[in-house]
Amino acid sequence: MDSPIIASQNMVFAVPTLIIFSDGNEVKRFSRYLDMPDISSFLHRISHEDNIE
Repeated sequence: MDSPIIASQNMVFAVPTLIIFSDGNEVKRFSRYLDMPDISSFLHRISHEDNIE
């Protein structure tokens, strides 16, 4: 890992890991390969949930 301090602060033990934060809080963690359509779909879904509340 290029940034072991950041990885340990966020408890990242596997590569690849994608952590999505909102307002400084972890919203979702993926510890597997995701292609861009999957990431885009997830971000689109949570952005619309935020607009409803």
